[in-house]
Amino acid sequence: MQRSDIIYETALCSRVRWRHSKCDLCREGCALGALQLSPQLLLDEDQCTNCGICISRCPNGVFWSQRLGDSVIAQEIARLSSDKGIRTVVFSCSRSGQSDDNSIFLPCLGRLTENLLLVPFAFGANRVEIRWPECNGCTYEKCLSHLELVLFFGSKLTAMIGKEDGCILVTKVGKYLGPLSLPDRLSRRDLFHKFRVEATQTVAAFFPEFGNSHQKETWAQFVGAKRAYLLKLLRTFPRHTATCVTTENMPLASIAINSSCVGCPVCSTLCPTGALERIEKSDGVDIYFRPDICVGCKICQEACLFQAISILPTYELQSLVTGKRQHLAHLKRKNCTKCATDFLGFEEEICPTCRHEQGDVALSLTRRG
Repeated sequence: MQRSDIIYETALCSRVRWRHSKCDLCREGCALGALQLSPQLLLDEDQCTNCGICISRCPNGVFWSQRLGDSVIAQEIARLSSDKGIRTVVFSCSRSGQSDDNSIFLPCLGRLTENLLLVPFAFGANRVEIRWPECNGCTYEKCLSHLELVLFFGSKLTAMIGKEDGCILVTKVGKYLGPLSLPDRLSRRDLFHKFRVEATQTVAAFFPEFGNSHQKETWAQFVGAKRAYLLKLLRTFPRHTATCVTTENMPLASIAINSSCVGCPVCSTLCPTGALERIEKSDGVDIYFRPDICVGCKICQEACLFQAISILPTYELQSLVTGKRQHLAHLKRKNCTKCATDFLGFEEEICPTCRHEQGDVALSLTRRG
């Protein structure tokens, strides 16, 4: 039984960073149930087939692979482009029955990422063709729900780098070869493996660091391999036109901070990539945001007790290239005129606690009236 080649960085996982996160994209997309998110992120290395779909589905970049990572597949694309002069790069499913020495075969088309759709253009191709078979009944069928989003994102990115409409072409082809052969019952080896997995899960519940030899400290912040490669790719293109996209369900976000912010470090601490930065100064606190490394996990918005953060409906894709840090807010150090407590705020003169108490009193008087 082949051991998994998938490496996962738990410090980037939304569920690890904030236990109330409802993110379920990787587990939902794993056809064989090799991923578990509760009580801790765990990968069943014996069940995993190295399809790499988790790499595509996770916006945070938790997963990557030394054997089938985006940069490795890019090397094969580069070989086709340089050695054979291929100008149309074809992606095919390895179980589609297609036979073509000039195609890039993936375990499932659900493995495609926005990076893989861009790579061919970086090496001189003028078109990408995706040969999509009839997938009804395929083991990986449910994994394709994410592919439409990847194709949409890829089309917007190619528009930004100046490619013509239709440069990413989807072609329907024949049926796949049939589902993967999976055991109908547990073998002796699988039975012992089941016991081992259950024991691992029990230990992980008490020792969160157990089970992943690649884990960084929980609050480490860094850009995942997938986003880092996308930023590198985009900078290889000389032209970047203004292109705006909706942020709904996208691995991107533009954010704004309102006057409810109290300057606490919750959002900047929970942010997996460090896109939000809180800097202490003598007169207060400044909050900065880097849209190029934000992956749209929305932890900052969901975890803010004061509902001070909002996700804007649109995102300018050029932000991925410029890498400019945006100044979102400056909160001043103040002394509450009512209780004399020090606090951080904008123009208000009383602290959040006193404002809350005033609101309770006003509500009580309204109800009595």
